[in-house]
Amino acid sequence: MATWRSVGEEVLYSDQGTVLVDGAAVAELKRLAAGTRRRRMRLCAHPDPEAPVHDMIIVHGRDVYVRPHRHPAKAESLHVIEGLAQALFFDEYGRIDEIVALGPAGSDRHFFYRLPPGRFHALVIESDWFVFAEATQGPFTPKSSEFPAWAPPEAGVDSAAYFAGLRAAIVAKSSASSEAG
Repeated sequence: MATWRSVGEEVLYSDQGTVLVDGAAVAELKRLAAGTRRRRMRLCAHPDPEAPVHDMIIVHGRDVYVRPHRHPAKAESLHVIEGLAQALFFDEYGRIDEIVALGPAGSDRHFFYRLPPGRFHALVIESDWFVFAEATQGPFTPKSSEFPAWAPPEAGVDSAAYFAGLRAAIVAKSSASSEAG
């Protein structure tokens, strides 16, 4: 098993020069995520927050609220490893521009996206676990992500209602697509 060091409840860094991830490592990340308050885990393949490129394997459990956010100066790519989710993309005012079904390669869903800097996005997880690789430019700073006022914080009293509204929008889009087809 790989050597990982913990940096907070949900973040691990590899101590290996060459970082390898297999099914056993993904299973371990899911096990660790199940033990966190927010049911999340992130394995950083880059050596530290100052690295110029950040490559991560991220695990989210079902019903994780991924607050809409954007990276004003950084592009981001996501590659699905396991599980199902919906990617939601928003305009400046919080209206959903697009909903994209995500799944692993070989499924009938998109397994990769790359976002330009400045696009608001969020994920709604549909499977027990959603495992994906994410890459972005470093270094990491708290200002790397911007959270809009129209999307409540995770710990906020309004987040559950907002999250339910995102799920309802996905269902409504799915129903409209079925009727149109």
